[in-house]
Order: sequence, then structure tokens, then C-alpha cells
Amino acid sequence: VDSTRTRRRKRSQDPSEANDSKQNEDAVIHSTRNKDAVIHSTRNRRRKSLRDPSKAHDGKQNGDAVGGKEERFRPGITENMNDPLGKRRVFLKYKDELKEDDRFNVLAQALKDYPQDHTVVVDIDEETYKSLKADHLIESLEDDNEVHGLSSASTDIPFARHLAEHIPWGLEMIQANKVPRGISPVKVCIVDTGYAIGHPDLPTDGVTGDNFRPLGKLRELRWDRDLNGHGSHVAGTLAARTNNDFGVVGAGNSTDNIHLHIARGLDDNNAGYESDIVDALYKCKDAGAKVISLSLGGPKELAWKSYRAYRDIVHQHGIIVVAAAGNSGTSDDVYPASHPDVISVVAVSQSRRYWGWSNYNPQVELAAPGVSILSTTTSPVAVHADDFSYPAEHVKGSSRVNFSGSLKSCGYGTSICRAARNSICLVAWGSNSGTIESIVENCKRGGGRGAILYERYGFDSVYFLDDLGYSPLPVLHVSRTVGRYLRTHAQSSDTMTIDFGDDNSMVYTYDFFTGTSMAAPHVAAAAALVWANHPDCSNHQIRYALARTAQDRGDPGCDDDYGYGIVNAFRAHQFLSKNNVGTGTSGTNHVLVVAQFTNLGMNETESRLTLGHVPVGDGMRGTRL
Repeated sequence: VDSTRTRRRKRSQDPSEANDSKQNEDAVIHSTRNKDAVIHSTRNRRRKSLRDPSKAHDGKQNGDAVGGKEERFRPGITENMNDPLGKRRVFLKYKDELKEDDRFNVLAQALKDYPQDHTVVVDIDEETYKSLKADHLIESLEDDNEVHGLSSASTDIPFARHLAEHIPWGLEMIQANKVPRGISPVKVCIVDTGYAIGHPDLPTDGVTGDNFRPLGKLRELRWDRDLNGHGSHVAGTLAARTNNDFGVVGAGNSTDNIHLHIARGLDDNNAGYESDIVDALYKCKDAGAKVISLSLGGPKELAWKSYRAYRDIVHQHGIIVVAAAGNSGTSDDVYPASHPDVISVVAVSQSRRYWGWSNYNPQVELAAPGVSILSTTTSPVAVHADDFSYPAEHVKGSSRVNFSGSLKSCGYGTSICRAARNSICLVAWGSNSGTIESIVENCKRGGGRGAILYERYGFDSVYFLDDLGYSPLPVLHVSRTVGRYLRTHAQSSDTMTIDFGDDNSMVYTYDFFTGTSMAAPHVAAAAALVWANHPDCSNHQIRYALARTAQDRGDPGCDDDYGYGIVNAFRAHQFLSKNNVGTGTSGTNHVLVVAQFTNLGMNETESRLTLGHVPVGDGMRGTRL
């Protein structure tokens, strides 16, 4: 990325230390332009490193999961989706003559075909890969890399469906609630695991979508279902219903400002391939989207086909693309966020402090709320109590029978729970509790009709619950924090319901997620809100306004932790309104704005960064605004 000043690359640092602590002045950090260049910081930057995720950061414990499913993925780590027989999925770019040459039968085996680019996606074994690599008719072979959603399950108390509507703290931090109703609604496209169209707090009017067929699969995955919950959480963060007297409010703050299109690109395990996301980008474009929100990423650099697609979407079609920066807590690039034409977003907490698991690097452009974000989601099973719903996990081997009854505390499950007759047993599982089978048996012998288990100590986990053989009782596991909260119900006569939904749907609920996946839709919402009020602006101008008005945090100016700072939709709107830009009545005032920016001390090169002529990518990040 071309920069008018040297961006600094920080060494690995400890994210558990305070972000703004000022210490000695001898810190050594590396220039992003020359890895051998050494400069001295005016203060010691915080040392970050991969750490035990069970340790608290900023008063919160962070789960291991991607998309809120703790047994699936850990932050920054992806599972191998390639063929178990050792095949790898690649973008194969061929010369025109290959069409007549079927030596490798490549075109016939194509999973996806991009004839205009002479490119196909194929699964090939290592021997074929080496042969193709050496063939003069093959122009290039690049891996079709895996991507995953980028969020973690929070161990905060899950959302109770309160009688009053809840305004999440993130909406207020970016001041989305202060932005007025726009002139023209903006379509935002979400590429994720789907959309729980039946969730009572997610909009249905005007919501459109495209299905997704995973590579090599015969069955399409519907855009309007979400068996994972990640996509619905992103959607709710961005556009949950307003003024319906319950649930949460989306950062978009009004369906008058934002319309949704769901271009599904991830499967039910929160995973997909680069080529899936490229296809989704063009579906977003075809649907008329002006903003694309990507709460996903992978650690490997984009293939040529993917790289060009993002550039085309931004430069040729005038779309803003926002992506999560990554959750590994390192300086590693995560793509697509690190593509120069994409807005890379890190997460901050309610105290406006950098979330230590966010990736930090010169590509970071903006920061946004991403810690313990309350939003809509789905769960395979839930526990309902009065107006409250709690996500839960079904313990394999136990029955899947819905049941309602009172909740009784059964201690550590080491003895027969006499109080559990016709009730649900609540057990604080620990190392001295015996086996899961013995705990459930003690519940059953006491007359219990179901059991809810939670861990007494340490980090929330579901791994230990996978070994239950068979139980006629429904047995659930909830997080430690939820279990302790449920204890208050066990002391009353509240009726609990174990709800498994049905085979074709999930239970609609709410939950707190943490991650850069949650930060990205805040920026997407801010872009849409500002654009709705300034419809004549280009995507470059909206992007510039967001960066220009962000609340500076960390080092003065643009830094690797926060980029230009925490996004602020209202300040960006004010900035454009003050200069009468993009409202349908401007056009001649751009010259005035150019003069204002030029007077900020920019040199001739920097003067390209004027509101009327803002380039993206190479001319954006790392430049003084």
C-alpha cells in the first residue's frame, strides 16, 4: 500500500495489557516498507502474543468459537476442508489452446468455470498439480483458499427477551441513532451463513437473497435459513427491527435507510471457499447492493481471480466492501480484509479499547464495536424461562424431547436428586462429579424429566459432554455463566421449557458474540446510513468521510491497532452535510472541499485525497487525512 508516511509494523504484543499505557520510549518496531528498517517509538507499544483464550480481556472472557459454536473452530485457526484423499482445490488459469487439449480432462472436471478469464476451479491430487504446474498450456495454479466466519461466543449472560426494546451499546458508540432518515435507502448485502427469516426481530419486507451450493455438493443451501446462527447475528447487528417493543435495535437504525440482500457464501459449519465468496460478490452487485459486509476471512493471500474481483467490484461497480480484520491477535494479514480496496475492521470494547484478539497490521482502516455484541441468532436447542431464551447444546446420546417443568438445583450431581420429581435437574458439573452417565442417572432416579449441566470451574466447554451413551432424558449443556444465572430460577417456581425446535428449523434466540465479525457490520451500517443521506456521493467519498471523521484512538493518526479510529456515522454525515456534498443539491461545492483538505498541509501527492477525487486502496490507508 502506497503511503505518504511510514506505517509501523508492531512486534507480537500481549493483548491482555492496557492498550493506552505509556511506558518507556525505547520500543523498537519495524517499518512496513522495509522490514530491516528500525525506528524508535515515542512510547512502548503493547506486546501482544497468542494467549490462553480463557484469560479475561477488558473484564470479559472470550470463547474459542467461530460463529458461537465452541466445538467447531478456534479464532485464527481453520479446519481442513480439502478432500480426504489428498486433493486440493485450485484456480486454474489456462491458455486458450488448452480447450483443444484434453490430456488432463481439466475443463470437464471444472467445479466452476469463468470462461471470460480462462479460469476454472478444480479439485486435483498432488501428482496432477505438479504435472499441470509444468505444462506450458497452464498459465497459473493458485489455491482456492478456505474462509470462515470470524467471531467468538461470549460467556456473558445471553439475552433475555425483555418486554422493552434493547439498544445495543455499539449503536450508540457509532452514533447511528443520531443519523436522520435518509433520502434514498441503501441496499446492503451480507455474505455469510444465511438469514433466519422467521426470527421475530429480523426484517422480512424487502429482504432478498441468493442460495448457495457448496463446491462438490448437489444440494443448495437456502439463503433464508441459518442453521449456524453467525449470519443472523451479523444481520441483526446491522438491521434488526426497530420500534417493535422487544429484542434489539440494529445499527442501521431503520429499514427506511437500509434494505438487505443475503448472498449466502458459507455453509452450516461457517465455512466456504474463496471462489464461493467471489460468486457471492457478483450476486450482491446484480442485486443492486452498494455496501457488502463480509464477516469472514482466511489467512492465505487471495488468488489472482479473487484479487481482481474485489478490485472490479469497488472500482468498476462503485460498491463499498467491508470485512473483518481477523481474530488471531497477531499482525498476520487476513483476506479479504487485507485487500487494498476493502475496508479492514478491528473490534473495540464498550470502553473504546482495542480488543486484544483483533489482528493488527498496516491494512487496518477502521475500528468498531465488536465485544459482547447482543444480536439475533439461532440455536439448535434453547431453554426458555418466562420471557427469557438461552442458547444451549444438546448432549449427544440423550433424547430430543421437548419438556416443560420447574427447575431444581441438584448440586454437583453426586447423589440422587430427591427434589427433582417431574422437574428439570440443574447440575454444576465438576471434576468430582463423576461421569456424565452417573449425573444423569442420579437425576432420573430422583424423578427428573430432563437435565441441564454447566461447568463449575474454568472456561466454558462442550468437549467433555460428547461421551454420553444413551439417556431417555433430554440433557443439555449451557455455559458456566448461563448456568449460574439459571440457578436464580431454580430457587423459584418459574417454569422452564427445553425446546428442540424441529428438524427443519432452529430455535430463534439472542446471544452475545465477540469478534471482528461483529465489528464489520457496524461499519457497513455506518456507510449505508451516511450514503442514504448523501446518495450522490461515490463509494470513494463515503469511504473517505468515514475515515476522515473516525474518532482517533491509540497513536495519533493512523495506526495498526485502530486504523484511523472508531467509526462514527453521525460525524461522517455532518462532515458531508457541512460541505453540502452528495445530497442531490451539490456538485459545484466540491472545489471548496478540495481547497479545505489541501489546506491541511497535504503535499502534491496527498492532494489526490480530496473529497471530489478520493481513490481507494493504494491511495487510502496509511495516508494522513
